Amino acid sequence: MSRAIILAAVTVFAVGVGAALLAGHEGDEPAPAAAGGRSEAISSTTDATPPVERGLKVRSGSRKEVGAFPLRDGREVHLRTLSTTDGKSCLVQEEPSGAAGFSCLDGGLFAGRKVVWVVNFDGGPGRFSDMYLYGVAAPEVTRVSVERTDGSMVDVEPNADGGFVVESSPRDLELSVFPSGIRLYARGGASLGAIEIPAPG
Repeated sequence: MSRAIILAAVTVFAVGVGAALLAGHEGDEPAPAAAGGRSEAISSTTDATPPVERGLKVRSGSRKEVGAFPLRDGREVHLRTLSTTDGKSCLVQEEPSGAAGFSCLDGGLFAGRKVVWVVNFDGGPGRFSDMYLYGVAAPEVTRVSVERTDGSMVDVEPNADGGFVVESSPRDLELSVFPSGIRLYARGGASLGAIEIPAPG
């Protein structure tokens, strides 16, 4: 069963992290993503309601595609954002297999924070077969640096809509090298904040 370390939000040098099992829901805190196979959720921007969005009161015209991000085994992670009629802003993720989920926050995705993210993983606590971190960053974030438990760093530039994905390799998982933190940077290298990522399990 796919699980996740759910949604962190960061302001300048402030840390906010939540951890949970998968179960898509709305709420005042960053919410876990719904399991439907091996990941979480996303879908196309059509008039039909994607299965992962059932139960969300989606505001008409608010869906925005963030991007499709390839994984090593040929899968693609699709991200989008949307707003609900009751004032939530949501990050939705899905794979073409139907694995899907969402996380919703009050007051806008970047209200008091610079990034919203999820670590999605299969397996654990001793051994993991799959792991990737995905998220969406505020427009002022030009670089996301993911710290790992072996001391290494993986830098990624969010796309034009703020989306990014960082995948752990099979070798990483074999050696128990996991994401342990996120650092955010503006153009020119100015630091925008840091987050600690709890160990998966």
